[in-house]
Amino acid sequence: MKNRILMMLFVLLFSITAIGQNNIPFLECHYAEKFLDNRLKQDMFRQDEMVLRISKTSSEFFSLWRRRRNEIQDSILAKGGNQADIMAAREKIIYPLSNQHQTIYKNLPEKGMLTYTDRIFAKKYLYTEKLEKPQWNILQEKKNIANYLCQKAETTYLGRKWIVWFTADIPISDGPWKLWGLPGLILEAADADNDYQFSCIEIKNITQSMAISVPKSQYIKCTKEEHIKTITEYEEDPNKFMQRQGLSGVFAVGAGGKQSSAFSEIKYNYIEK
Repeated sequence: MKNRILMMLFVLLFSITAIGQNNIPFLECHYAEKFLDNRLKQDMFRQDEMVLRISKTSSEFFSLWRRRRNEIQDSILAKGGNQADIMAAREKIIYPLSNQHQTIYKNLPEKGMLTYTDRIFAKKYLYTEKLEKPQWNILQEKKNIANYLCQKAETTYLGRKWIVWFTADIPISDGPWKLWGLPGLILEAADADNDYQFSCIEIKNITQSMAISVPKSQYIKCTKEEHIKTITEYEEDPNKFMQRQGLSGVFAVGAGGKQSSAFSEIKYNYIEK
């Protein structure tokens, strides 16, 4: 498998590619993610399976669990199904429930730019920003991950110190989340507090896939700062968030006007600080 991947990389990175084909992905790296999104409950980690899908000119990073569940829902609706059909299908879905709706597109809409999409409650959000390169300190320590020899590197990036392991055997300057900029693919990453951890569980060639692009939708365009404020408010106080959207709150309210649900006990631990 390793030799096949290296051969595919050689062919795709150094061959002449037809115009318009550069965004077709040829490689997927799957990561097991473990993350702590509530500072008040230090032992309550969530899990997900994230996918980094890579083309010659761009990449996308998303939750596999969320995307597969969305695809099933979209398929049912396209066939004329209703919410009851969706609920029935969800009982048979092998992919666990994910609360992560975000997708990160590197080098889209153009080289050097990053596009971030998310869904918060019933609305979709989008922001773009310059693709900021981390300032890496490459260390001498090495270890094997997924049968690849990896080297350690560190950086302080977007508010956290990150410790990562990358492999020069896959000479692609990319990685999970917004991490990139090393002379090889990042296979493992964690911040210094271990609040967010990504560990490679599978790397595979792909040959039948649509080009990487941002889906057309009715996005609310915002800045990154506005997005962070919005997602934090939603996670910490859904009722207040929905009231600001002109919607009725759906979570129970107890004595003193405080929410009686577990949402009242959240101090949102966003991945950026």
